[in-house]
Amino acid sequence: MPTPIISHPTNPFGENPLLLQDHLEAVADRAVTLGHERAAIPLRTIGLLHDFGKVTPQFQAYIRKEYNGPDTERYHARIGAFVTFYALQQQGLEPLDQLAGALAVAKHHGTIPDAAPYVGTRLTEAYQHEALHNQVERIDAEAADLADEIIRLATDGAGSWADFRTRFEDGTVVDGLESLSTTAPPLSPPKPDSEALPGRLYDRTLRYWGALTLADKSHASGLTTAALYDYGSLARGPLDDYIETLQGTADSDLEATLNTLREDARQQVVAGVQDWIEDPEAPSVATLRLPTGLGKTFTGISGALTAKAALPEMTPQRTLVYALPFTSIIEQTRAQFEDESIWGADPTGTAFTVHHHLSETVTYGDRAEERDDIEFLGESWRSGVVLTTFVQLFESLVGPTTSRGTKLPALEGSVVILDEPQALPKDWWAAMPRILEILTEEYGARVISMTATEPPLFRAFETADLLERGRTASEAAQQPRHETHSTRSYFRSAERVTYRCDESAYAHSPDRPTQYVAHAEAADRIHERAREEGTSVLSVCNTIESSRILTEELKQQPSTTHLGHALADVLEERAAPVTDLDPEAVARSVRARAGLGPTDSTPGTDETFLLTFNSRFRPFDRRVLIHLADHLSTANRPFVFVATQAVEAGVDLSFNTVYRDIAPLDSIVQAAGRCNRSFEWGERGGEVIIWTLAGPSEETPANPADPPPAEHVYEQSIPSHLRLVSATLSELDGDSEIPDSEVSDVAVRRYFDRLAEDKQVGDQGITEEIEACEGDRLLGRSLIGDYQTVDTVVGVSSGDETVISDAAAEFQPVPTRAAYEAAEGLSSLRVSVPETVMESATKVPRLDRNSRGDTEGIQLFEYTNQPGLAYNLAGAGLVEDQEGIGGRFTVL
Repeated sequence: MPTPIISHPTNPFGENPLLLQDHLEAVADRAVTLGHERAAIPLRTIGLLHDFGKVTPQFQAYIRKEYNGPDTERYHARIGAFVTFYALQQQGLEPLDQLAGALAVAKHHGTIPDAAPYVGTRLTEAYQHEALHNQVERIDAEAADLADEIIRLATDGAGSWADFRTRFEDGTVVDGLESLSTTAPPLSPPKPDSEALPGRLYDRTLRYWGALTLADKSHASGLTTAALYDYGSLARGPLDDYIETLQGTADSDLEATLNTLREDARQQVVAGVQDWIEDPEAPSVATLRLPTGLGKTFTGISGALTAKAALPEMTPQRTLVYALPFTSIIEQTRAQFEDESIWGADPTGTAFTVHHHLSETVTYGDRAEERDDIEFLGESWRSGVVLTTFVQLFESLVGPTTSRGTKLPALEGSVVILDEPQALPKDWWAAMPRILEILTEEYGARVISMTATEPPLFRAFETADLLERGRTASEAAQQPRHETHSTRSYFRSAERVTYRCDESAYAHSPDRPTQYVAHAEAADRIHERAREEGTSVLSVCNTIESSRILTEELKQQPSTTHLGHALADVLEERAAPVTDLDPEAVARSVRARAGLGPTDSTPGTDETFLLTFNSRFRPFDRRVLIHLADHLSTANRPFVFVATQAVEAGVDLSFNTVYRDIAPLDSIVQAAGRCNRSFEWGERGGEVIIWTLAGPSEETPANPADPPPAEHVYEQSIPSHLRLVSATLSELDGDSEIPDSEVSDVAVRRYFDRLAEDKQVGDQGITEEIEACEGDRLLGRSLIGDYQTVDTVVGVSSGDETVISDAAAEFQPVPTRAAYEAAEGLSSLRVSVPETVMESATKVPRLDRNSRGDTEGIQLFEYTNQPGLAYNLAGAGLVEDQEGIGGRFTVL
């Protein structure tokens, strides 16, 4: 009996081992289904041939641990790439598909390469060496029948092993690859040239590579097709029912009017989405622009779920991807999905998944007992609704790692919400039209951009205005249930604030004096405002260090209590790990400890209460801080909330007054969205003050020696950016009070127009690398800035320290699956810090106890009060003992 040709030594489906042909056919079927059959022929071919190289006797000996030949002859991906290229040619596919398929197979265990040098040099040079030819000879001598059967199956009879062998040996196949990746100047050998590549090669390679990666990994790990395809989703009905229960519950006529406007906007957008989907000529990108406070989140979700239901059914079903700018703000949106009054969505179920780098991303499919499978399903977005971050979405489209590539098939035919896309780093703005082109044209996705401003990200795109389409569609109806309004009308009807510019806001204009506001002076003004008005004040800083210094200055103000001390006491007294605690219950205990009553109207102490919020707090603590701020911001008592930009999007808080350190106008408007959000202080009852904070250590802000934090953050990528902001602000009408719509509508559009004209805005390199299919270069692109970050788990209470210690013990003497599961379970204790911060904290160990430079194990640190770092709930979170460069220039 002949020795069976196998793919893997063990078979996760029960038989032992896994036969090669069974694996190839299963992967091909999965790849076609994951691609929603939009590219059935190439995906089937790629799936059937991705492991063709395992036919070689060399690989068969290797997998049985009987091989002692050269490594190059046991490799299977390169010969698979040559066979795939041939097979796609034989079926008459376009050169784009031929080369994309070959690249997907060549790198199905790696990442997308720089295509021209990889194909034009590495593959063509490999052809010159004897290893590939020896593989072909051995197949011909010992496995020709199976090789022929696989190729005929993959080409629907158009190709054969004998024909491939002939074309391989006479150089026809390699010449075809060379012609698509090189140019040959006169009297010179061919040179790799990205100009020779087929257009949109990166797009197609990304799609084929992602589908193959998920199909291959899922089958090799034993995941069933049901786990990949059969998942739940959320419908719009529960949200409609919930909003219906809110009607008539307003506390004032003004709030009732606001609620009516919110529902008008939601119904208008739902009608607009129906029109958008039904129009075959409509663009794939739609925009939803509403002022903050008019319920964009519920409106956007309603629109996206309407689109998902109105589009033709697919198998697997379409995924709704809701992407937010920052990890630090995702929890509040998550709470709305998990609210028992609405969907009560379970983030571990198949209908709803939460995925960001600090989350425990799991989806329990049909094999819930296997932890690896659960995590794989979650991180591959095998779910009806996925709540995630821009980092996870866009870094999966631009130079993805192998693990991120498995989520790409979820984008096929998806509906994607981009919540506040202007928060993307401006370095990425120039590339966004090209990235959205991949998403909409290659993956067939529908995109809804949801924002209070109008960033120029989509100006290269034709877009559908959902409000305007809804207005037209509703007015055409015989009996529209709700009134419709123009975008400008919504802005003017929802004027919540007035703006005021401190003189320092104009300090960046060349004709104005350079004078900034010292942090000590800022603290005096903020404290005085909170005390005199008996109200809440939000101060948004541009860096972690700035928020820390302002916090310290405010703590020196008379009758001021930082509630972080009470939070630390509560956590220590409970002695339980935060993984076992309810953040809302902890917040109630903190209020009780501080002498605050259970309701907003309960008289309390005469203290001014203070809190600090940024990305250096643990996720659990951030949830507690939001609960506390939500209670105190409208409690009619002095309260100050010092924050970074982490508070500006997706955080449903409302303050009477907002101080914003100078920033791009869209960021200023986002900060204003936390002011008088639901007209708690009446129409136009909130005030937003724009100023420029001096450097944290500046001693002479009237004659500054150091640049302000705003300059460190906003001038690095766009020189003279703050001058543009100051100039736009100086043109506004009004000597003291500036109307809301003048800033949020008129000035922002003027600012974006000028920004679009600035040739220095945006990094054209990302677009150029996509066009050239330079995957290796794209792999180095990141949304999180130039500084690298590391994660550490932070213990505050004895209970925290116990669970951290127990997790660390699981890694000794060697790490087990339980060790990695324990580390994942610490997600609510994790904080990201710049590498520069951790480098100075030499006493902080890694959780797995490996040395810092070790690439093995888990790159996660363990902080339990070692010297070098300090975690201060009454300060700026996790910082250096002596704050250094990592904090001075770190935002959020």
